[in-house]
Amino acid sequence: MALGLEDAPSMGSFFTWTNGSIWSKLDRVLMNNVWSSLDLTCSASFLPMEPVSDHCPVITSLVKNLTSGIRTFKFMNMWLDHPSFDDVLRSVWDTWHGGMAQFSLCSKLKALKAPLKALNRDEFGSIFEKAKEANAAFKEAVQAHMDDPLNVTLKLKCHELRERANFLSEAEQSFISQKLRCKFLLEGDRCTKYFHSLIKRANVRNSISHIFCNDPPQVGRPEVKIINNLYTRVTNRWIQ
Repeated sequence: MALGLEDAPSMGSFFTWTNGSIWSKLDRVLMNNVWSSLDLTCSASFLPMEPVSDHCPVITSLVKNLTSGIRTFKFMNMWLDHPSFDDVLRSVWDTWHGGMAQFSLCSKLKALKAPLKALNRDEFGSIFEKAKEANAAFKEAVQAHMDDPLNVTLKLKCHELRERANFLSEAEQSFISQKLRCKFLLEGDRCTKYFHSLIKRANVRNSISHIFCNDPPQVGRPEVKIINNLYTRVTNRWIQ
């Protein structure tokens, strides 16, 4: 960890070495932050052991990250602190949706996605860039106020930009904490390159790069069956 190295995601044989009576995982593929910063995905495939060696052979793959297409919706805790959040929530939750209570709840949650996405796009966007820009704007305004200390307009501007910069800084910290599922962040480690690299590592760990199936036509059939059973049930219990 001190060198910034970590195990690459692996598949295949877990134990990679044996002396005939003891099995152990001695072989690993290590990667550093540079590969993550270049949007490269590294994975290791440990193959079955060959008779010529007591170690399992390993194939290392290094590929460019693929676009994930449509991303799943994720609720971000930083939205809760925005002044407009309560109004956005109330505008959707006060609308009437017929059907069973569960269906009504699902409909409201689905309808809430678009306003929350708009709030995130307009007020947060790329949170790292916006926090950086807000901090730079505040410093620039402070310097201008120092050059003209009697200017009331600059004084008010500094106050507004300070609040904006602090709000986005806290939102950035909340975003990082939620992404990494951290219970706390040390004061000196807020929003550093280290935490940015951890987010990229977490994305790599959560990605699925390979799927092996001995019977390709069977892929997806269990999932399709579950979904069909879930959405084709007929019920007459409706809430008017």
